[in-house]
Amino acid sequence: MRAPAVVAATAIALAGCILRSDPPKRTTARHRGLVDACPSVLLQPRPGCYQAETPSQLDPRWEAPGDPQAALSSQQIEATIGQYSAATTCCYQRQLQRDPQLEGGRALLAWMIEPSGEVAGAWTVGNTAGVRPVADCVGEQICSWYFPPAEQLTKVTHWFRFELD
Repeated sequence: MRAPAVVAATAIALAGCILRSDPPKRTTARHRGLVDACPSVLLQPRPGCYQAETPSQLDPRWEAPGDPQAALSSQQIEATIGQYSAATTCCYQRQLQRDPQLEGGRALLAWMIEPSGEVAGAWTVGNTAGVRPVADCVGEQICSWYFPPAEQLTKVTHWFRFELD
């Protein structure tokens, strides 16, 4: 079986505008033992943090304007997502174990990061056919991530692309 890869692109919503990061970087799991290591890589989900769909009632802070200088930078967000890339790769690999015909797809997730660095809430905005279980796993993982502290809430919208290498 070919090695799965997770390719990510980020758009960060700050103060009503969207800032786009550099082109997506590819993360590939090359060693066979990663699926076996997944239980130690995947973090315990935080109950109530992740929602499989965009909530009908978004946290009012999502819509509120903010100061881009007081939120996390796209570089800080990309670096933190990179630290957790093994978990997102495990999410894809686990689904490949269940559905070997899965060739890949994309999922758009959104989340809010408290000034403390803790994720306040995450949800799936959209995904391509077949990757919903992967998006749900990644969303649950995002809720367990910690980002650097900032002066105010940071809003993130991030594409994950899953494909075989």
